[in-house]
Amino acid sequence: MRITYTHTRSQVPLFCENIGYDWDQEHVHRHQGYHYYQWMQSEKGTGIVKINDKIIRLQPNQGLLIRKNVPHEYYSDPDSKEKWITEFLVFYGSSADNLMAYLNLGDFFYVESMNFQLSSFIVEKFDSFSKDDWESSFKQSSELFQFILLLKQNNSHEYNLFHTECKRHP
Repeated sequence: MRITYTHTRSQVPLFCENIGYDWDQEHVHRHQGYHYYQWMQSEKGTGIVKINDKIIRLQPNQGLLIRKNVPHEYYSDPDSKEKWITEFLVFYGSSADNLMAYLNLGDFFYVESMNFQLSSFIVEKFDSFSKDDWESSFKQSSELFQFILLLKQNNSHEYNLFHTECKRHP
């Protein structure tokens, strides 16, 4: 399933251009990069992502955020026996660049292991992104902000240590 918006809502701090899941990922080569931030995660199978001189094998429960305008290529791993099925979220907005600085985003942000909240975000929020009206755009902006916080939380050493300690001391 996939939703692509034909117009953007530049009046909100964050907006979604594209969202989808259960996507049979085709080969994509973007010599100039893409004009918005792209998140992709593996549902099934394995993909190969090339960014600059880096090669990343994206396996189930792993994700990757690619900075806007960074040249990249991705395709199904030829050695994988399964099709590469992905979930994705493409976004931008007036607050996006500042939030990417908060993530310390270089050319990409790799998530080796996603927690449940992050891995289930796209499927759980998909229906709320299916509406393309003014009121819904504010809710979607808020949900995109939540997504970025989930990315930070998932990869934060301090956050993971805190929750490990909390589990030990109820």
